[in-house]
Amino acid sequence: MNHSSELGELHPCQQTEILCEIYDRLAVSSSHSSLIDRATSAVLYMVDRDLDAEWVADLPHGLALPILEMIRTCQTHPPADWLPKAYAFVGRTDLATQSLGEMTVSKELPMLLVS
Repeated sequence: MNHSSELGELHPCQQTEILCEIYDRLAVSSSHSSLIDRATSAVLYMVDRDLDAEWVADLPHGLALPILEMIRTCQTHPPADWLPKAYAFVGRTDLATQSLGEMTVSKELPMLLVS
């Protein structure tokens, strides 16, 4: 639902839309049946939307926990073909560095630490 005002187009339910998109990717479907496939799809969506650790931390715990678990899944089983930004998002700066072909990772890459 979009509304227009003198301030421009408003998106009052943007947070809800983003959460629904993430949870859609976490759900079992014919195209993403394995846990790792679903986790990868959810994490890549979050990276594409430029979400960060602060965004996840602001969520209520009940909504954040499944998302954090998917991030942890990608942290322990990262795909081999990700961009450095995605590796950094899940806390795998070692792989981000390796995929950049450099010895250091740019400070611009957001990192989410999941324990």
